[in-house]
Amino acid sequence: MGYQVADLLIDLRVRQVTRDGRDLDIVGRSFDLLVALVQAAPSLMSTEELMERVWPGVVVNPETVTQRVKLLRHALADDADNPRYIVALRGFGYRIAAEVAALTAQPPAAAPLPPSDAAVAKASGSSPAGSPAELAPRRHRSTWALPALMLLLVLVVNGHPILPSCGHRKVPTLGLS
Repeated sequence: MGYQVADLLIDLRVRQVTRDGRDLDIVGRSFDLLVALVQAAPSLMSTEELMERVWPGVVVNPETVTQRVKLLRHALADDADNPRYIVALRGFGYRIAAEVAALTAQPPAAAPLPPSDAAVAKASGSSPAGSPAELAPRRHRSTWALPALMLLLVLVVNGHPILPSCGHRKVPTLGLS
């Protein structure tokens, strides 16, 4: 399954974009951004919608989207002043400039790894280079940081000595309670 946008072929199965038979270097968030815009075509996607779709569960700001669009345009050799693929509507968002056609049958994917390379990758427990596991976006794993910081703040505010040698002492109350 995939899409054709002007002279681009987007293969969702292998997360690859080709033009004139040549693979373009569009991976990770850039690929996700392109697919989000293509799937929304011909509609406009706001910056907020793109942040939610391309960076789910991650806090980003509109400048992140702007910079990612700039990287994607560079990879596509697209000109912001005369766009072939991505149109920006200042203050509103982005949309695909060309007509989008959904493809149900894709040409065969690139040849699989030779058995020796695949066997080596499987035996070592690593993924072959360029595999979906390697290209998958990394998730931020500091879910413990905020609760730990809050606990530390509560302890300090209540006068608990974090380290006994720090010399912190509980501040006496004024007896107004």
